Amino acid sequence: MKKLYSVPAKAAAVLLLMISLIGMGIGGYYGALALYVGCYNDSASSADPMRFYENVGCWSEVSEYVEHSKEWDEYSKKHAKPSYGMREDYQAYLTDSNLRAVRIEQNNGVETRTPVFGTVISDQYVKHSYHQVSETTGYEIYLNTSLEVNDAFQQSKELFQEVYPARWNYPYLAGASMLIGIISWIFLLVVAGRSAATGEIVFRGFHRIPFDVITVLFVIVISLLAAALDGPWPTDANSMRMAAVLMVADLLTIAVLVMLWGHTAVARIKGKVLLRSTLIGALCIRLWRVLRAGVWHVRAKRNVEKAAKGSGEAVPKIPAWEKARDGLGKINWKHNKITAFFAALGRGIRAAIRQLAELFRHMNVVWKLFGAAILVILLLEWLAVGASYDGGMFLCLVVLDILVFLAVGFFALQLDRLKKGGERLANGDLDYKIPIDHMYWDLQQHAKNLNAISDGMAIAVQKQLKSERMKYELLTNVSHDIKTPLTSIINYVDLLHNEPIESKQAQEYIEVLERQSAKLKKLITDLIDVSKATTGNITVHAERTHAGELLRQCVGEYSERMNGKNLETILTVPEDEPSIYADGRLLWRIFDNLLGNIVKYAMPGTRVYIDLESADNRVIISLRNISRERINISSDELMERFVRGDASRATEGSGLGLSIARSLTELMHGRFGLMVDGDLFKIVLDFDKMEN
Repeated sequence: MKKLYSVPAKAAAVLLLMISLIGMGIGGYYGALALYVGCYNDSASSADPMRFYENVGCWSEVSEYVEHSKEWDEYSKKHAKPSYGMREDYQAYLTDSNLRAVRIEQNNGVETRTPVFGTVISDQYVKHSYHQVSETTGYEIYLNTSLEVNDAFQQSKELFQEVYPARWNYPYLAGASMLIGIISWIFLLVVAGRSAATGEIVFRGFHRIPFDVITVLFVIVISLLAAALDGPWPTDANSMRMAAVLMVADLLTIAVLVMLWGHTAVARIKGKVLLRSTLIGALCIRLWRVLRAGVWHVRAKRNVEKAAKGSGEAVPKIPAWEKARDGLGKINWKHNKITAFFAALGRGIRAAIRQLAELFRHMNVVWKLFGAAILVILLLEWLAVGASYDGGMFLCLVVLDILVFLAVGFFALQLDRLKKGGERLANGDLDYKIPIDHMYWDLQQHAKNLNAISDGMAIAVQKQLKSERMKYELLTNVSHDIKTPLTSIINYVDLLHNEPIESKQAQEYIEVLERQSAKLKKLITDLIDVSKATTGNITVHAERTHAGELLRQCVGEYSERMNGKNLETILTVPEDEPSIYADGRLLWRIFDNLLGNIVKYAMPGTRVYIDLESADNRVIISLRNISRERINISSDELMERFVRGDASRATEGSGLGLSIARSLTELMHGRFGLMVDGDLFKIVLDFDKMEN
């Protein structure tokens, strides 16, 4: 049986049901058109030209033509010389048609036949019908079988010729599709509510909505759809096509709603929760429990009072009272049953109202909005119908429109408040709290969740900062501990240089030891610097600093190393050198790190551009070079600590130079930018300019 409850089986049944609905729609659509043009009449035949026109549209056209013919005859009798405008209007209508009319008058047994408007009735016209308009006057209507004018008759003929050949296929298609749909629906009723995994009854989604709410909504919607079907038939074939589409869609919608209602009803019956899943049933069950507990309370109290009166002891509290109060709360009961009954009834009603409020509060917001929209639409429709007859109803409609406008506007303002709050939180403003006053309950809960997220993020950021601070303190302490023995190693290496050592290999060992100890010292210094810069433990002595002069000195110190790497340095500094507010010692360290990186990673035989320029109260220092190795990582990753542009690590370096330079720049309230474009590597330092 579990195979029947499987998802593929249910999906196949739903697919068959959808196909059957499509088949019923197609068959119903063309069947309605065939019925409209008379394909199912006893004498219907493609060879009978008059059979095309036995429909509402054609008869409406004939009735209108007879009415206009009568109006023209009456007007021409009253006016010997009809006005030019009236004559043109009637002539345009009466002659530009496939119909012609002959007025027949009976006067003392003498019949007079007069063509209306003097029209000529040729052999291609056949008699369509006769219309008696008075005791002595009638009109014979003739139809042009060639149908030279595009009117209801020509449209009916075209529609008849379209649907007549397959007229019997349409009801067969609709019937077969209906049979398949019924079988599929019965299968879905059998498996309704069954879990594919266990076969047990499981209620999800649609089945969890109160059954009486579903029933009321479906009855209202189906009633409106059924009322839409109660109307006159269209008066032309083109309108009939649209009417057939709407009619079929209307009927299919009703069928789908009925099937959905039956599906959930069967599932609830299987789970034995049909009554309990209704709001009215839940209220009745609650009232019954309250009343039963009240009766227990009254009986228990009366029995205890009798027993206590007989023994002369005080009335004790017995478990029965406590049991009654578990479900009711504390109630001050009177001694008579009527008071107890009404007190229990009131308590039950209050409990039921609380349950309904709790149910509505925890309902999905989509269902809330959907239900509210349906109620408002129905109320507006009802008021709109009544407003045409009653001024009071019109006033109620206006008031409801204003209330809906205000409610939607208030809802939109709250959504905008949530949107702006979310944007501020996303931008890192963790101290911002979304105001939750006077908000709808669901939006208020969402705002509380966003505020809770900001609190959690703030705590996480604080923990992260604390962790970073502890790591840097550990690095600083360890670096200081390592620095002391390293200083001793460097000193003893210097002493070994002064000692006469004949072994050439020993001298090479000393040189390696000196080189590596210097490298280790540089690494430890970098670690200490990055720790201090990140935690803000570096003291900044900012003063007026000539950045151009400092830049020339640093480039001059690196000129020998640049020439050794075959790098051509092009330094551009304006004549009126701008000043910046910075610490010259830290600025020198920044230049030292950046030029050291250029020496390590720039491609030999290329140019290095170093520019200093002033613009808009800013001083911009840029360094550009071509990288020797391919840069396969982004600029953001290069700014991380211990990350090097040389992935093979064939060059010396700790990967801390850029990080230290950025931290020192930010300590002096500058901005540090890094851009990578292919092999082009560009550093930009941005400081505030000091006026002279």
